[in-house]
Parts: sequence; C-alpha cells; structure tokens
Amino acid sequence: INAEYMGRRILNFTRGIQKKDSTACSESGDIVIMGNHTVVFRSDEEIYFYIVGNSEENEVVLFQVLTCFYDALNQLLKHGLDKKSLLENYELLILATDEMIDDGIILETNAQNIYNEVSPHASGEADSPLSALASMAKIVKQNL
Repeated sequence: INAEYMGRRILNFTRGIQKKDSTACSESGDIVIMGNHTVVFRSDEEIYFYIVGNSEENEVVLFQVLTCFYDALNQLLKHGLDKKSLLENYELLILATDEMIDDGIILETNAQNIYNEVSPHASGEADSPLSALASMAKIVKQNL
C-alpha cells in the first residue's frame, strides 16, 4: 500500500522482490538479496511488509525492525491487520514508520514504545491544532 503512493520505481522494486522469491515468503518472514539491497519481508494474508537496507546492513537488525513494525501495527489496528484496515488508518502506518525510522536511521525497535507514542492518535485523544489553540485561548481568557 505504501509503495503504491511512493512512485513507480519503488512499485517496480517490490514487484521484482515478489517475482524473485514469491514461493519462499512465509508469515514469519524471509530475506532476499536484490542487487545492492538486503530485503527482509513478511506476508500476512493479503499484504506484504518490506524492510529494505543496503547490502552491508545486518539482516538480524532489519528483521527486528520488521517484527517491531508488524507488532506495533497489530496492536494499533485492533480489528486485524488487513488491506482495508491499513487503508482506513493509513496515518497510523505513517506515524509508526516515523516513530521507528528517521532519514534511514533506526530510532526504535520496541513495538510497545511505538504503540505508546502512536496510540493517542489512533484513539483520537491527541490534541488537534485547533483544539490546542482553543484550549490555549481559554486559558489566556481566564488569566486576563
């Protein structure tokens, strides 16, 4: 799903991964070397999860990132991890990715920490900019 929004080059890359090793992919995950990239991926019913690193990356670290991402999304999407839920809650996928990885640097590999940071946005408890401004205006009026 995310690759479809990222452009043709990434979409072609993911199709190449699926063609190269489509029979070996299991629910627990798999590793493929494609050119200068190490790809760790996992399938779950109708969706595939990919973590792509350069050829020097440690496969165990990439697999840990994949597991963390999968577990965090599983916790965030309480109705199950399927294509429909990911599309309906796409912002959670982006937020979880943002909490985990920044500019190619792995920041977090603990699914519970990712869940704790992103879950207020999933439940609607996080302040929106408008509600934060309204709260601030109320406080200013009370103090004047």
